[in-house]
Amino acid sequence: MANYSLNRLRRLYMAAQSDPMVIPTVTGTANYCLFTKLAIEGNQQIIRRPDITGSRSDLPGLAGRHTGTWSTSMSLAGNGTAGNAPDCDALLQATFGAAPTLVTSTSATYAQSDNIITAALFHYRHTQAGGTTLTNQISMGTVVDTATFTLGADIATVDFSGKSIFVLDTENFSATTGVLVAGKGGLVSFPAEPSTPTYHGLPVIGFTGSLTVDTNSVIELKSGTIKISTGNTIVDDTFGYYMGSGVQGDFRQIHLSLTLDDSDSTAIQD
Repeated sequence: MANYSLNRLRRLYMAAQSDPMVIPTVTGTANYCLFTKLAIEGNQQIIRRPDITGSRSDLPGLAGRHTGTWSTSMSLAGNGTAGNAPDCDALLQATFGAAPTLVTSTSATYAQSDNIITAALFHYRHTQAGGTTLTNQISMGTVVDTATFTLGADIATVDFSGKSIFVLDTENFSATTGVLVAGKGGLVSFPAEPSTPTYHGLPVIGFTGSLTVDTNSVIELKSGTIKISTGNTIVDDTFGYYMGSGVQGDFRQIHLSLTLDDSDSTAIQD
């Protein structure tokens, strides 16, 4: 009888990439990250022949370019130890374009940069008996297109989504050769899941915090959403490539939406 994949028997590991075409090594203590939703999908274009054949039937298609799409949602959580990056650091770096500024025992702060940072996402599925024979995936050259931070509920959340240069999986690893060999990201075998997966920090209580506008504290805040559209995407139209060849960025937008109790405070007027 087949071993079906149970939605809760999954783990996610992530790491920032210095080169979007090279898959880094991850560990259970440094790169494990909890999530509430995760989807990684490898996409292959089918090339259709436009030729007229004298019938209404289509000719067999040809294998085209590969890309990937992904999305994940998770509780907004810090590291648990001040001055250290949170577990979702790789995706925050890909959102803001820079590694955090760490102040020992104090803070980890992300500032905007025009650099484009990619991440590698490792998705491991387990059978009910604890095995790893199910399809496991690596999203290589992962760019964040949209990051949405939501405040006001019991748990603050963050949603990320974007594209991948290539999605590698255990079912097709040996067949990823020829024009697709770069999709292995320098690996000679699919890496086993790291041992001792350890997550850090507690989630942010969604209705706590502070908001300051023009040096004035806004005490009327009910809920808020911050949406960052990075403009980052995959270069997927390079001549001679059957997969993404790199990453590029365009116009960046940041949207802030607030729900407030009405009052005559200076902060709201500002």
